[in-house]
Amino acid sequence: WWQPQPDRPLAEPRHAGGPCRPRRPHCRPPLADHRTPACPDRRGVAPMLIKFFRNGKGAGAGPVGYLVADKVLAYDDNRDLIRDADGQPITVTREPLPKVLRGNPDRTEALIDASRHQWTYRAGVISFAAEDAPTEEQQAEVMDHFERLAFAGLDPTQYDVLWVRHNHEDRVELHFCTPRLELSSGRSLNIAPPGYEKAFDSLRDVMNQRHG
Repeated sequence: WWQPQPDRPLAEPRHAGGPCRPRRPHCRPPLADHRTPACPDRRGVAPMLIKFFRNGKGAGAGPVGYLVADKVLAYDDNRDLIRDADGQPITVTREPLPKVLRGNPDRTEALIDASRHQWTYRAGVISFAAEDAPTEEQQAEVMDHFERLAFAGLDPTQYDVLWVRHNHEDRVELHFCTPRLELSSGRSLNIAPPGYEKAFDSLRDVMNQRHG
């Protein structure tokens, strides 16, 4: 069983906290890293999957902005920008708008920006099938179990995680973004080290069996 592994100290984060700022509609959808295929239920529906994105370097505006932006650039199925007749990128408004469930976007962004490490964050999504309709309690349960696994052995004061719900694609998606930092020491904290798939696959299977 793996535990999060710290690395080296970090400077004090800048501007951690405060009111959330409006986000710019420039964020490209993140690239998938590992998608844990959901176990089909008795109806043949795949209720839930857990996916980590390959992105993980750079400033916090990218991953945090993608989670909370009201308007985003439009991409086709090949992940290419959709442009108008004049060649200008088209933006679309998410409907319904993203909803922050846990965490503070400004704090998460500031912690990512303060990192001295090469890899500054981890992001991904827990996605439910369009046919599924998890209750607020079930969504909270999934987030709780995910955090217990991802941050095993850590106190909540030792990590930061932002949860944002997307519903604009006609299904529930619980997006997460966490700085790769153990906050008490500033050392690197990777919640998905090599071999992580087995642990998160098991979590997916348990949750699907419980609510499938």
